[in-house]
Amino acid sequence: MLGWVLAAVIIISLVTAGFGALSAPRRSAALYGIVLDDPRALALIRAMGARDLVIGGLLAVIAYQRARTALGWGLFLTAVVALADYVIVAADRRAATPGSRAHAMDTRVLHATSTVGLVVAACLLLAGY
Repeated sequence: MLGWVLAAVIIISLVTAGFGALSAPRRSAALYGIVLDDPRALALIRAMGARDLVIGGLLAVIAYQRARTALGWGLFLTAVVALADYVIVAADRRAATPGSRAHAMDTRVLHATSTVGLVVAACLLLAGY
């Protein structure tokens, strides 16, 4: 049961983050950990929002079908996306000027805990919890 609850929280979080990035890309970029100077780059944040929305939607469809194994593996694959996000944000943080907004706000923790949470939820589901 715990795996299903965590999966529901993850799905809601992904869909919310997706809608947030589509509707407020500049704010989402700051929360994501990337500060963009070029307004055209906000299209990338919107694309990432669409990605999160679609992943959340696909996981929701799998959960609705009560396909425990497929949902567990879907969460594992989503953890790979979260890990890639962590690597990207960590690289951008190293490039940020010390004292800048991008350097002061350490969002790597968000991406790291997301990765761990996805793996934990996947393991719980695959173990039958």
